[in-house]
Amino acid sequence: IPATLPTGWALVSGFFLGSDADLSNRDLRHAVLTNADLSRSDLKCRDMSNANLCYANFADANLAGANLAGAMLFQTNLNGTNGTGANLAGANLGYAYSTGANFSNADLRGASLYEARLTETKLTGANLSGSNLRRANPRDVNLNGAHLKDANVSELGSSGIKGIAASLPTDWVLVGGYLIGPDAHLVSAKLDGANLAGLNLAGINFSSAHLAGANLSATDLSGA
Repeated sequence: IPATLPTGWALVSGFFLGSDADLSNRDLRHAVLTNADLSRSDLKCRDMSNANLCYANFADANLAGANLAGAMLFQTNLNGTNGTGANLAGANLGYAYSTGANFSNADLRGASLYEARLTETKLTGANLSGSNLRRANPRDVNLNGAHLKDANVSELGSSGIKGIAASLPTDWVLVGGYLIGPDAHLVSAKLDGANLAGLNLAGINFSSAHLAGANLSATDLSGA
């Protein structure tokens, strides 16, 4: 056990961890790296499957092509992270927060993003089929070509959504930059003049929303 370490660095599970660390040749499968500061670290194509990375800081880290299948990423900092093509299938990203990250073409099948805060994040071509996005908050997210078939989007709050997704959950649509469907949370949404005719919006939360001139003909608003 070293008597002293550089500021912001730690010895965890046999690894020296800190900002700008190069772990490109390390086996991190099943590693326990909770609270680790991995900001700006080079983790490209690393195998971190089933690792415990809860509360870790991945700000501006390179996770391109990394294998994080089944990893615990609960409440991680993903601001500015490059996760293009990363495998996050079955990973737990509950309460994670991401601003300006790029997860284009990432595999997020069956991943949990419960109450994740996703701002200006690229998910172009990402596969989110069967993922848990309940209570997630995607803002100004690019979903062009993304797959969200069978995803749990109950109580999802969104705005500024860009692109055209390849697939959406049953009864959900993209209108005016909002993902809209049953049980959606669209508090203060600006949907003046929007065409919502014939949609299933049962249980939707439109508190303080702007709906002047919107077409709600034959729209199911039961429990709204």
